[in-house]
Amino acid sequence: MGDSVGKKYRFLVSLAALWSVIMPAFGQQASGPVGDIWDLTVVEQDPSEIEAGETTDNERREEQNRDNSRDNSRDNKGSDEGKDIAPSLVDRGHGYFTQRTNDLTRWADNYFGGTEVDQETASSRLRLRFITDWDERYGTDFRVRLGGKVNLPAISKKLDLVFRGDDSQDDINGQEDPSQSRVGLQYQLSGLESKRHRFDVTLGVNSSGPRPGVKYRYHNQLTDKDTLRVTQRMQYDLDEGAHATTRVDVDHVLNENQLLRSYSRVFYSGKSDGVEWSTSGSHILRWRNETAKPGLQGRAAMVFAEMSGVTEPWSYVSNYRLGVRYRQQAYRDYLFIELEPSYNWRIDEPGLSREGAWRVELRFEFLLFDDLRHDRKTKEGG
Repeated sequence: MGDSVGKKYRFLVSLAALWSVIMPAFGQQASGPVGDIWDLTVVEQDPSEIEAGETTDNERREEQNRDNSRDNSRDNKGSDEGKDIAPSLVDRGHGYFTQRTNDLTRWADNYFGGTEVDQETASSRLRLRFITDWDERYGTDFRVRLGGKVNLPAISKKLDLVFRGDDSQDDINGQEDPSQSRVGLQYQLSGLESKRHRFDVTLGVNSSGPRPGVKYRYHNQLTDKDTLRVTQRMQYDLDEGAHATTRVDVDHVLNENQLLRSYSRVFYSGKSDGVEWSTSGSHILRWRNETAKPGLQGRAAMVFAEMSGVTEPWSYVSNYRLGVRYRQQAYRDYLFIELEPSYNWRIDEPGLSREGAWRVELRFEFLLFDDLRHDRKTKEGG
């Protein structure tokens, strides 16, 4: 018992020490909104036109007052005729913060990578990952994963070949999302897409045969600093029946370099342990290493806390997890290195002792993006 407490204490001390090293490197934060976005512009509107007719003395006086008011309004507008009306303080401030929020959210998605984000980009985008995973309880594992999508314009501009990859943010109760096939086709339905909504028909394949399915994604800017993304997947397996996964992501921007992010994932099928779920919260920050080569200065870290569990045959939390995910570019802008140490408090079923175990993942990732090809740049430069 004392050894278990000692392990937990040493882990928390190590995590605090690591964070104290990372935070000073973060450097000075960019200042908040400055400039003329706070300028106040008041726009007068013309009053309604009054139909002519017989009036009493009081009505004529009221009409005269309205005429004077209309003339004053027109005089004030005079020089603004034919010009675009400048947005108000509220509109400009809202636009500024919304843009900053969207920029940081998109950056975090693209920098750390993610299945949903990569599969919804306009161009082909693939990530090749080499992963070494060491777990104090389960030993060492090595795997190679390909994720992202490839456009198939020769068949249809809305049809893509998609790969699930290996994104830990998609895991549910420590397992890969069963409602996503390792490789498949994705077709975006026409006439239903919008800025907030997207519908896709999917077709995966496994040893039992084809796995048809559908995917729906909802995205909304809740406030100037908060965004919501909901993804619903359903897939039918010939052996196991229907699968369904719901994923809810909420982002809150602290400033232009720090982001709070919440993930919640729920999975259900006829053969699952009731509802299998995972939820996590993370603090993402980015900074620049000015001593590194140009183009390789980006750094990012994610401190996260996660819990997962099932509802049948008993409802319990199967794992508590606390860790840090560090990521940086290396050698070229298409090569990334990731290190993710974490500590897990697992239990196999209620009534058993909860066991603590360290886990460390080391990832080498190659971005197979067309705009990162250096051979093409070299030829064009020559």
